[in-house]
Amino acid sequence: EIMPSLVGSEMCIRDRFNVIAFLSLISYIVLYQTGVLERIKNIEELRSFIGKAGGWGIMVFFMLTLLQVVILPIPAAVTILLGVIIYGPTVSFIVSTLGTIAGSVICFLLGKFFGYKVVAWIIGEDKADKYTKLISEKGKIPFIVMMLFPFFPDDILCMAAGLTKMTFKFFIISVSLARPVMIAFFSYFGTVSYTHLTLPTIRLV
Repeated sequence: EIMPSLVGSEMCIRDRFNVIAFLSLISYIVLYQTGVLERIKNIEELRSFIGKAGGWGIMVFFMLTLLQVVILPIPAAVTILLGVIIYGPTVSFIVSTLGTIAGSVICFLLGKFFGYKVVAWIIGEDKADKYTKLISEKGKIPFIVMMLFPFFPDDILCMAAGLTKMTFKFFIISVSLARPVMIAFFSYFGTVSYTHLTLPTIRLV
């Protein structure tokens, strides 16, 4: 009786994330077409945006962290350090970890359930082919290693992983164990001159 319950619970969670993944895809299209992505230029603008949210600021920061993984052209280090500036290292670590894991799951499901064409449209065919082949040929261990370091494109890796035979169970365990290591490093040891930091723009390939 326990096993069917666990399976049903897992399917329910995956169904909810599927809906979120679909909404994130729609949001990406809307934000790109309306030019909102191009208007995100520097960390001060993001800090002001969170500040204007008042008591909802922490939720806005969570959503910013989640969307950073999925659709926003912002390096993970920037959102983590932004959280440190506003809320301190511990809160930034907790919220950034939750948002990053949720965003990573959405990226994985975008690949798993919407397929190659959608992923290639978002990240480009060359990157989709490159990272899908890398994960398929090198196996699971290199994927975990790449999840540990910030200079690998986590959103692309998660989408590409969704295109492979990697199971959801392995993916969520790997991300949950690996991503907090990088986030903890930036939360407690990272430094940045944020007043001069500018963010990259995004362009569909």
